Amino acid sequence: MKTLILIVFHIAAVFCQFSLNKLSYTKLPYTTDNRFGLLRNAAHQAAYHAQERLLYVLGSQTATNEPRLLHIIDASNPSSPSVIHTHEFSATENGRANDIAVCPDSVAVSLESPLATKEGHVEMFVPFRRGDSQLVLIGREPVGVDPKGLAFTSDCQKLIIANEGRGDLDPVAQQFVDPQGTVTILLRNDLGTPALVTINFERFLGGREAEYQSKGVRWVYQGNHNAGVINKMSDDLEPDQVTISNDQRFAYVSLPENNAVARIDINSYSVNEIFALGVKNWTLYNTDCSDQDGGANLVRRPVYSMYQATDIDIVTLNGQEYVLSANQGVIKRYAAVQGDTFDESKRARTIANDGEFDESSFTSEMSTAVRNNQQLGRWQVRYSDHFDFISRQVKNVMGYGGRSVSLWQTQTMSLAFDTGDELETQEFQNYPTTFNGEANNGNQSPLQQVDQRSDDHGPEPTAVASGLYGNNLPIIVVGTRTGLIHMYSDDLLVPRHQSVHREGMTNQPWNTLYTNGQAGDGIITDIG
Repeated sequence: MKTLILIVFHIAAVFCQFSLNKLSYTKLPYTTDNRFGLLRNAAHQAAYHAQERLLYVLGSQTATNEPRLLHIIDASNPSSPSVIHTHEFSATENGRANDIAVCPDSVAVSLESPLATKEGHVEMFVPFRRGDSQLVLIGREPVGVDPKGLAFTSDCQKLIIANEGRGDLDPVAQQFVDPQGTVTILLRNDLGTPALVTINFERFLGGREAEYQSKGVRWVYQGNHNAGVINKMSDDLEPDQVTISNDQRFAYVSLPENNAVARIDINSYSVNEIFALGVKNWTLYNTDCSDQDGGANLVRRPVYSMYQATDIDIVTLNGQEYVLSANQGVIKRYAAVQGDTFDESKRARTIANDGEFDESSFTSEMSTAVRNNQQLGRWQVRYSDHFDFISRQVKNVMGYGGRSVSLWQTQTMSLAFDTGDELETQEFQNYPTTFNGEANNGNQSPLQQVDQRSDDHGPEPTAVASGLYGNNLPIIVVGTRTGLIHMYSDDLLVPRHQSVHREGMTNQPWNTLYTNGQAGDGIITDIG
């Protein structure tokens, strides 16, 4: 499904309690001849052009022979939106389309190269207007490898692009290559050649890799020394999403695999700082760490997890600026077809059975739990950069993703607020039949896939958005697999959970539900 399937909601405020009421639901085709299908990535990212009241919805193809589509939707009547134009990107010139951003006078799309490890592009368009026959291209500019998140400055003159630079098999060299993750700043010149500055992290680090590792910035894949592959820390950093400070001076860029956020000085075109996000102590919160315990089993355990923020946004609460983050979690893996085999994680039970946990601080209950698949044995545990090669052991049990939403002070990126276990708890209390569920098998029902993400990232919050509604600033959070939408309000000193919403049925196979228009919103990838 991988939906943003254009669900238009109305925010209702009753006695200061925010909730969502669905206004419309629109399926989008994944081909130009109007074929629809589950898990075909017809809707991946979106951006709303307020002046024209048009919604741009970007697909992300699942196969190289599938079209790369951008649907333009008339949203002037939210109760009855309609697709008024579909633009197709060239499959010979482009790989996957990753993100879209709009300004009053322009629309920008980030596109990967069709060849792995090669530079991608950004295409800029004149905003579509009703009655137009096509989307008019302003220009196509080369950026870094695997361009992903995009953000315009408020004056629309600069576009910030996060270039992920994922490792893969180089089609020319026929060996594994991990390109540097970079950030590109594009200074617009629609009548001529734009100025482009691509910033890498190697110069900023300048030999300080060990210092930043000690602060908690992860250097996950350091190469395969047996095969002669050396991977620098600047290669391993993988920019994902971008948000810009209110004064337009800084861009904040998430580095989820590295459990960090970079701050980019937009005016000096340089890396200002890289902040480690730290770890979460689960002795303070309830969570479910097993996909084999028969459903929800929320308990407190002496384990940790990295926050690993993916989607980020800038919000202002009580006069203070914060980075708002969805702490989704991610595990870095490479398969043999990519030129190397690597998995940074191991199951807790595997580590325990191999005698690689330092159990000197474990209680007898904890030693039992890490060997029991119904407790901690199935949990995906940080291993490759957490293994002590001197003691030959892993000191503690640390998982992936904060399973939460956080606020970070922009000056120091210190943690100001975290939702703790609230997403998982609210999901269990309100929608237990999809608790920590999966949505990857069309022949199974949501009910059959319940609890399948507990051993990975749990509720897996993937996107956040905020905006003024009257005098309030509601914050909306979505969970990737389950299709849940949480709402928070800023009516107190810290955000307060207001409601949680899910569309769709659960007792029939996903394919059947999708055909009948009852699948809901599994695998939500964007909201705004």
